[in-house]
Amino acid sequence: MLDIVYDAANCEKEKLVIEGAGHGESSKVNPTLYWNTIKEFIRKYI
Repeated sequence: MLDIVYDAANCEKEKLVIEGAGHGESSKVNPTLYWNTIKEFIRKYI
């Protein structure tokens, strides 16, 4: 589903896939990468 939702979104976006993380588990598998990616994305707009 990731690619379908990503392709359908008509806005600024960034895709992050964390190896070994199932649905909704990215922040638990690699919290540093997950949160740093979110912070950097948001920082561009605030």
